[in-house]
Amino acid sequence: MTDLEWQQFARCKNIGADTFYPPDNEEMGTRLRRERAAKQICGPCVVRMQCRMHALLAAERYGVWGGLTESERRRVKRPYRFEPDLAATTVGATEGSGR
Repeated sequence: MTDLEWQQFARCKNIGADTFYPPDNEEMGTRLRRERAAKQICGPCVVRMQCRMHALLAAERYGVWGGLTESERRRVKRPYRFEPDLAATTVGATEGSGR
């Protein structure tokens, strides 16, 4: 299968893009309903994981892909943040405990 051949099996292939992409100035309530509808389409899709991986790897900035919204994809891609102050405090406490 080619890189994007999975799209031919997607449940959304014949559904308008307006379900998956926000229009300009979309109100929060409308956005939440639209995203919920898109996620219901994505949920049982046989290529949901391929779609999700495509969106993450291609850094898709807009829309619902593989059941994830823009903000959900940003959270998935956010690298682990090392906090040196917290680590130093934890190391100091552990060293003195004899563990």
